Amino acid sequence: MLGNVTSHTSGGCDEYQLISDDRVAGFVYVSGTVQEISADPAQTPQGVGPGWTLEQVKSVYQDIDEQEVTQQGQAVVPVPGNAAAVFRLGIPSGKVTSVSLAYTDSTCW
Repeated sequence: MLGNVTSHTSGGCDEYQLISDDRVAGFVYVSGTVQEISADPAQTPQGVGPGWTLEQVKSVYQDIDEQEVTQQGQAVVPVPGNAAAVFRLGIPSGKVTSVSLAYTDSTCW
C-alpha cells in the first residue's frame, strides 16, 4: 500500500512510503510515472543485496564503475533483458546497504 507523499526530490519526483505489515518497507518515486522503487529488503535476481561487499558485487557485475562507488556511494548496473531499467546499489562504505529498481532515464536524481 502507498502512503501519502512524504517529500519531493531535487529532480521533481514525489516520494511515497511503501507500507507493508504496518511499517515503512520502502519508497516509490513518481514523476508522471513510477521512476524508482526501493524496498527493504531487496536483492537483484543474481542475489546481490544488503551486506554484500564491493568485491562480491564485482564478481557478479564485472563492469561496475568503482569511481562512481567511491564518489557517489552507489553503483548503477543494468537489468538483464530490460534496457529501460537499472538496479541502483547503495554502497556507501564498501558494503551494499540498499537495492532499488529504477527507470534508466529517471529524473528523480
